[in-house]
Amino acid sequence: MLNKIKCKVESVFKRINKHEDEEIHPRSLYAIVTGAYVGEMWCFVDQVDDNCRFISIPKNTNREATIKNVEHALKYGIMEYVETVDNDMADLLKQQFNYNEISNTGRE
Repeated sequence: MLNKIKCKVESVFKRINKHEDEEIHPRSLYAIVTGAYVGEMWCFVDQVDDNCRFISIPKNTNREATIKNVEHALKYGIMEYVETVDNDMADLLKQQFNYNEISNTGRE
């Protein structure tokens, strides 16, 4: 039983460490592991000027951070790569992000 759990944990860490660089990739899902947003998962939606725009899961809240802040968070383990979501999920999250922008909901 313990061996199965160990294998599952190792599998998760392999996925987390898949991206060795600190660059932001389209459709990437990041875990926020410390700070004000701890426990949230942020999916990268797009970039506007120097700002990266994300949608937070499970809150469906739009989040925005400068490229510099995101790179810092990745470098120092505040934010960790989890996986790249499939195209269908990315499209659904982007639609929710856009709905939040238009309706002015889902923003903190």
